[in-house]
Amino acid sequence: GITIWAPSHIPYRARETYAAGFGLPEDKVRIIVPPIGGSFGSKYVLKVHVIAAALAMAANRPVKIILDRYEDMITAHPRVPLTFDIEIGADEEGHFVYKDLTVYADAGARVYWSPNVISTACTRADNIYHFQNVKSAGYLCYTNNSPTTCMRGFGNAE
Repeated sequence: GITIWAPSHIPYRARETYAAGFGLPEDKVRIIVPPIGGSFGSKYVLKVHVIAAALAMAANRPVKIILDRYEDMITAHPRVPLTFDIEIGADEEGHFVYKDLTVYADAGARVYWSPNVISTACTRADNIYHFQNVKSAGYLCYTNNSPTTCMRGFGNAE
């Protein structure tokens, strides 16, 4: 089996995934989660520990990969950039009547958590002011940029 030290918020899901990926029964995969502090989303898509596990299995020796702050920043995935197109209608007294929202999100080259982020951005479109009617649409765009992921706020901050 394998033992993986991984800063994960979802160790049981990670165990299922790694067992399937490495062709092992789940009881042969052990996930140890060290004290990790805040994540703000960045630990949802880490893959360094999977690379270390694959190397360890191939070499039949323990493998440890440690990233310094610079390496962590250049290998991490950025927050999902969102562009909003908003039309707002108000009555004569200045009360909001409707909001029509279109959100465009840059997923980068592949999907991690960007669908969840754009979904939140679209469905939380009425979270500051009260509108009688809200319509929203979201478009997830695939580009040649680095894959994007969730960060703290998960579509709310934008």
